[in-house]
Amino acid sequence: MLNSLILQLKQFPEYFLALKAALVVLLVGLPLYLGLRFFLYRRKLSISIGVTLNFIGTFILFAGLAFLQASPLSVYLPAAAMSAYLFMTCIAAALGAVAFIDVFLVRYYLMQVKRVYVSPPLRVVIKISVFVVTLLPILRYVLHFNPLALVAIPTIATAAIAFALQDTLKTFIAGVGLGQMIRLGEWIAYDGKEGRVVDINWARTVIENAEGQRVYIPNSALQTHMFMNFTSGNPANRQALKVGASYDVPPARVKEVLKQCAATTPGVAASPLPASAVMEYADSAVIYGLFYWIEDYARRAQIQDDVSTRVWYAFRREGIEIPYPKRTMQLQRTSDPGKKLQETVKRKLKIWNLADAFLGDEMDELSRATRCKLFAPGEIIVKKGASGDSVFCIVSGEAEVYLFPEAAQPIAVLGPRDTFGEMSFLTGAPRAATIVAKTALEVLEIDNPALQVILARRPELSERLAEVVHKRQEALAAATAQRHDTSPSSNIAPKETLSRQIRDFFGLS
Repeated sequence: MLNSLILQLKQFPEYFLALKAALVVLLVGLPLYLGLRFFLYRRKLSISIGVTLNFIGTFILFAGLAFLQASPLSVYLPAAAMSAYLFMTCIAAALGAVAFIDVFLVRYYLMQVKRVYVSPPLRVVIKISVFVVTLLPILRYVLHFNPLALVAIPTIATAAIAFALQDTLKTFIAGVGLGQMIRLGEWIAYDGKEGRVVDINWARTVIENAEGQRVYIPNSALQTHMFMNFTSGNPANRQALKVGASYDVPPARVKEVLKQCAATTPGVAASPLPASAVMEYADSAVIYGLFYWIEDYARRAQIQDDVSTRVWYAFRREGIEIPYPKRTMQLQRTSDPGKKLQETVKRKLKIWNLADAFLGDEMDELSRATRCKLFAPGEIIVKKGASGDSVFCIVSGEAEVYLFPEAAQPIAVLGPRDTFGEMSFLTGAPRAATIVAKTALEVLEIDNPALQVILARRPELSERLAEVVHKRQEALAAATAQRHDTSPSSNIAPKETLSRQIRDFFGLS
């Protein structure tokens, strides 16, 4: 079939030449198209399917035009049909030129290379201007129409059209001017409505509030009225949190705890530093204000929730009461609250992995030196390298173990009944790892002064404690080796060495 087609074309050499001309146009367009796609890929730019079809269609139209011009068909086709075909081809090329100038000049060179923000309405103006400039020679040389004849439109008609479209023109011009004040993705507030800018078109600016609802604001209203931009210029925004604390706690202590809670919350800016102040002496509490700065305004609600949660846990750990209006009628004291609290601590202390080494009266002494603490998710309980003389036992929740604070993944996850901080508790060594609360966490913190009294009576207890610590170090080394796919460390101290370190630390003979 192909041979017969070639033979037929050879009988009409003019059509054969016309076909070759069309193929040459298509072959020229192929490397241009591939080069365009490569350029867009390397610079992470994208174009719509419409622009792609326009590019391909333009070269197909030019190929058809080359075939018609080079073949005898041009003699038989009416001049009006050829002019219409040429006009359609030139319009397609003009639209392609508009799209390419928008991609290469505006989006790539101005916005990416030069970092010049071009608002969507201004991009529309540029597109229209480019299309008009390319349309003028097409009208002049293809349709043989003088563009200057457009000036002859009657003045009265021009005035009438301008008067009828004055509101439209006003909003369009306002949208162009807003490009220097509002950008896509920024958070603004206007007339009590607050949201993120998701679109700026020729007539309106569209914002989406925290509830996902969209608010449409005329550009002319934004141009002539006051509005707030939370993310333009300096992206940092100060947030405030009010919290009440008991009159029994010194203000300096409360303010320090509040500032520490904000400073350790992810999302809170490192500079300016969080601040706290006494705001009011209320009926049942001292009202404090916590002020901190954030740079991601879209996450302000989540960050404030994290700060508020950490304040609650920190107040509970530090014994700072958050009062609320209440009326108490006490008729008879049926039990000693202190004794009841000690019994609760003693009951929880039985899950400690060292509890079996102590006698009943010794557990009573340890329970009096034990504090129950609560931590919010993400809070640091101990830091690697820090000094400490206490041990922690997890009552509920989970904690993550990091050998390096900057590590992305923990080497282990601890749960209820797990213990950490034994080496610092028994030998005074610096903390061997950083422990971070993975979930809401309740721990028992046991100080070593009570242990010193017990070891003074029973020095042989150091052997049992050394055995437990040795097993703990072996488990930690195995977890580390598994994490890094290496052999377990051989630098673990023997039980005899650990026992001697415990005796030396507590001053035992």
